[in-house]
Amino acid sequence: NRAMRVFPPVYENQKGRNVVRIIALGFAGLLAFAGLAEAAVYECEIKNRSRDRVVAPKYWVVLENNDQQVSVYDGFIAQLYGDKALPVRSTRQGENKFMLKYKLEDVPGTDGPMAIDYRATFDRAALTVRVNGVVSGYANNSHGSGACKKIR
Repeated sequence: NRAMRVFPPVYENQKGRNVVRIIALGFAGLLAFAGLAEAAVYECEIKNRSRDRVVAPKYWVVLENNDQQVSVYDGFIAQLYGDKALPVRSTRQGENKFMLKYKLEDVPGTDGPMAIDYRATFDRAALTVRVNGVVSGYANNSHGSGACKKIR
């Protein structure tokens, strides 16, 4: 197995622009107009514990329909799908803890497009998230964790 470097995702500063802020503003606008008014939205600041940048520093968790529908959003999702939260598989682990699983395909990398499998644990009561990302076919196993705040 060899390590693979992920191309800088859109959440990094590029040519002096604060792209994190642009993504946040775009997603906030999406929430206002896309029928997510009834959704609970949590914004998380993640400290990446790996050097390959597979886990984004900003992460949003969206809970809808009495927690039956869960979506996530970050810089990679913005790069691949635009201002649209990605529905994910969710398993409840108690009243306030959610195990989230999803896969991103065609993420730009040094050896071409790649797939990343993600698993996240969101704890609504503690307002924390832990995200793990595994690049398919490589030794990369990235993780990060951080605090969340309810923004809607």
